[in-house]
Amino acid sequence: MKIIVFGAGGTVGRAAAECLNSRLGSGDELVLVTRGGPPEIDTADGPRITVRDLRLPLAEWPADFDDADAVLSCAGPSYRFTEELALLCNTHGVAYVDVGGDRPCLDVLGGREPTVPILLGAGVQPGLLAWLISEVAEPGADVLALCGGAQPLSEAAIVEYAHSVTDPDGWPGRAWVDGAPVADTSPPPVPPTPSATVHLHLDAESADTAARIGPARLRCFNVVDAPTTADAISRLVSGETSVDEVLAAARDDERNRDAEPYFTITVTGRGRVGTRRARITVTDSYALSGAIAAATVIAAPAESAGARWASASAAAETWSELVDVDTTETVESIVIGGTFGRVYAQALADEQSPITLTGVGGVGGPRSTDLADALGVPALHGTVSGVDAAVVAVRSEIVGGSGDAVVDDLLAAGVSVLQEHPVDAQAIGRHLRVAAEHGIRYAPTGFYEHLPTSRRWIRAMQRLRERGDVAHLSVRTSMQVLERALLILADGLTAIPLEPGRIVEVRPGAFLISADWGGVAVDIAVNNRRDPDDPDANSHPLFSAAAVTGDGELSWPHIHAPLRWTPHPGCAVDGSAPPLDLIDDEDPAEVDATQLWASAVHVSVRSVLETGTTLTPVSQRHLAVVDWWQQLCARAPLPELIGTLQ
Repeated sequence: MKIIVFGAGGTVGRAAAECLNSRLGSGDELVLVTRGGPPEIDTADGPRITVRDLRLPLAEWPADFDDADAVLSCAGPSYRFTEELALLCNTHGVAYVDVGGDRPCLDVLGGREPTVPILLGAGVQPGLLAWLISEVAEPGADVLALCGGAQPLSEAAIVEYAHSVTDPDGWPGRAWVDGAPVADTSPPPVPPTPSATVHLHLDAESADTAARIGPARLRCFNVVDAPTTADAISRLVSGETSVDEVLAAARDDERNRDAEPYFTITVTGRGRVGTRRARITVTDSYALSGAIAAATVIAAPAESAGARWASASAAAETWSELVDVDTTETVESIVIGGTFGRVYAQALADEQSPITLTGVGGVGGPRSTDLADALGVPALHGTVSGVDAAVVAVRSEIVGGSGDAVVDDLLAAGVSVLQEHPVDAQAIGRHLRVAAEHGIRYAPTGFYEHLPTSRRWIRAMQRLRERGDVAHLSVRTSMQVLERALLILADGLTAIPLEPGRIVEVRPGAFLISADWGGVAVDIAVNNRRDPDDPDANSHPLFSAAAVTGDGELSWPHIHAPLRWTPHPGCAVDGSAPPLDLIDDEDPAEVDATQLWASAVHVSVRSVLETGTTLTPVSQRHLAVVDWWQQLCARAPLPELIGTLQ
């Protein structure tokens, strides 16, 4: 086999030549066309290597190229050389592969009588990006692709990129929607690192891939993780600076960057089969492009004649052997809010978390930015899209906050949302409607009901209720978490209050609520003290409960504490056995409280996503309890003010 490589002295060309040298045998020939010196290649046991010093465009076709099986062009920028070189190969009957290429070139080549296969885009972009899109996309799906990172830039790469974003056959700021490129103003995705920026750009190859497969929407974003370079490229595109100045900016970014270079392509598709995600991450995109180009040119002679994208050819079937595609099922979540949201963010950021934290946002304060910096994830400003779930731990409109507006924006962007209580019942209904319109999920949460200790108490109470012998339940909590305590009660009793409830102020800063919950007399002692400068402080006791039955008492002294069954004295006298089977053998209270809270975070975020065919994981019982809580709040005594106003 005889292969000719143009641009063999460049970054991609050298990588391709090395790959070809390792894959071809002693009976093969490799011709390296370069303007400079030959690349350093170990020729032992490899093909016969010839180095030629030729300039593109070729003045004439070399006679000794006529017996070549294939030509690989790594010369750039490709828009200057690809078309003419491909036409020469077609004339002389030599298969042609190029790491670059664009739609106008394909159109010209497609208008000629084909004699050989011509494969364009045998690199990472174009090439690998479209191939990965085709691996993930399905008809009707919503597909998101991110491609780029932090890589050293060559002059050819800069010129190529500038041309791509001004190419009339590419569409910056557009997405593929229902069969055509359209302006897209939807929120951007979360960048892969805190320092990266994302830029919406639909290239011709990705558009052709979408036209072939038929997703409902395809959004492609270029990732630039070099702030000075990104600004310089933007000015280059608008004609305000030169390639040399962009190169200087790139070198400056490289010197100031602490982390190692990286290149990533991540494609996420959400369709009938659920969410599919594929990710490729390497340190050297040029080496990867060279490997793809080498594999493609070896396979090219067996292809049928005609010009097409390499990603849509049979030769692309070899690419899976060259790249490590991570298709691990992952759940990606962001957290909005830096106060109680810290609990969620820290748990999701833990390396043992089954859910990946991809960003932290807020509503203007420094807490969320500081939290994002501490956890090493992007600090989010404004609404984002493309993640599986968002936790909104921002004060809702019922307490004068903007949390509900944040929820509505995220739901409209296609992100399922878990919202921290307190939330108004009408707002919950509105969020559920928006979620249903977009085919995603929404759920409010009190958080504490997801603690392993809470679930254990709920299971024990439900067993008592099945026996029908719960006579009375005493509860202690605070006004700050009253709605959360009521949700735990509702789950444990599998009931809601059957009456408005009687409220008695015991003293300043404390009152009692009494009501019938499905036939069980419930008394709730509420601590009602408030610091105007820190309203969420003094939210204790969180929750404690004692359930009285005919056989004994099930006590739970604290939300982190173990359960205890205490039989009535009469049980010891008459020998009746206490219902020890009420309590699970394993006691989660023996686990560190930090682990309990982390578990609750994971369960609560999963709960909004894993609801089977139910798009609204909010029970009527939950809504009824929230409504009852709002009525209680309207009748409750004023809090005792403490702190600075004491």
